[in-house]
Amino acid sequence: MSGSLVLRGIGELVTNASDRPGDLGIVEDAAVAVVDGRVAYAGPDAELPAEYADLPGIDVDGRAVIPGFVDAHTHAVFAGDRADEFARRLRGDTYEEILAAGGGILSTVTATREAGFEGLWEVAEPRLGRMAWSGSTTIEVKSGYGLDPESERTLLEVAAVLDRAQPYTVVTT
Repeated sequence: MSGSLVLRGIGELVTNASDRPGDLGIVEDAAVAVVDGRVAYAGPDAELPAEYADLPGIDVDGRAVIPGFVDAHTHAVFAGDRADEFARRLRGDTYEEILAAGGGILSTVTATREAGFEGLWEVAEPRLGRMAWSGSTTIEVKSGYGLDPESERTLLEVAAVLDRAQPYTVVTT
């Protein structure tokens, strides 16, 4: 069974299998069996079905095992930086004033269009890497900063390549 293993020695397994607010469904002294890349069992180690006992195993030595975060709404593939606009808004500038000075959403659209595939890859790859480092295992990437068919297609192509090149899953919309 390729892609099959059992994690044992889990100190705390967060299952989220509870309908009570704030209850993470924590199982202590747990095991997780993965068969052909899919979770087949998650629960108390003492109740691990015998059919999974002979799978290759990893002892996690009392560590916690938690589900990956699904980031369901990002615009992670874009170029440009509007951090200065945030400071301007804090100082009281209106969006109209920022727009008149060349800022606003259109500055991001322009930077995104000018970046092309390589430029977008260079900013998006580390951005998604930081998201994965923080626990995201699935990242939805929305297009929307190109505002024309060719630029939007480029955004989606970058996201598709990121999906194939990285250990996390990228879903595009």
